[in-house]
Amino acid sequence: MRALSRILFLLVIGVAQAADFDWEVQRFSGRDYVSAKKLAEFYNLPRGLSPANKSLSLARGRRSLLLILGSREAEINGVKYVMSFPVVEE
Repeated sequence: MRALSRILFLLVIGVAQAADFDWEVQRFSGRDYVSAKKLAEFYNLPRGLSPANKSLSLARGRRSLLLILGSREAEINGVKYVMSFPVVEE
């Protein structure tokens, strides 16, 4: 039970940090998007990289972000996420 309490506490802290972050939502084709730059900033990953071969991969230590243009799938820190809309290039 004690371990579960710690996990829930850390989850609440993570959600609070995400809620306080300035995501700068952008409108594209009638949908709201967050830039890869802002994702990299939130996860403390290197910035200023350009997509190559229709994918964007950023990593630092154990933190990583993998996005593929046209795909709804993303990988953040080794965990696969399925997003509501595909990754687009501005």
